[in-house]
Amino acid sequence: MKSRFFTNISHELRTPVTLITAPLENLIRKYGPSLNNGIGSSLKLVLKNYRKLGRLVEELLELSRLEAQKPA
Repeated sequence: MKSRFFTNISHELRTPVTLITAPLENLIRKYGPSLNNGIGSSLKLVLKNYRKLGRLVEELLELSRLEAQKPA
C-alpha cells in the first residue's frame, strides 16, 4: 500500500516537474545573456532546483520499481 502511494505521488509530480524544464531552459537560452544578473541567477537557481526535484522523483519511481520486484 505504501509503495503504491509513493508510485502514484511520484507519477503525479513527474509530469508538472517535467513540463517546467523546457520553458525555463528556453528563457535562459533566449534571454539569459541580456538579463540582469539577479534575474539570470534566479532562473539558473530555479533550473538547478528543478533538476534536483526531478532526480528525487526519479529515485522514488526507482524505489517503487524495486519494491514491485521484491518477493512477497
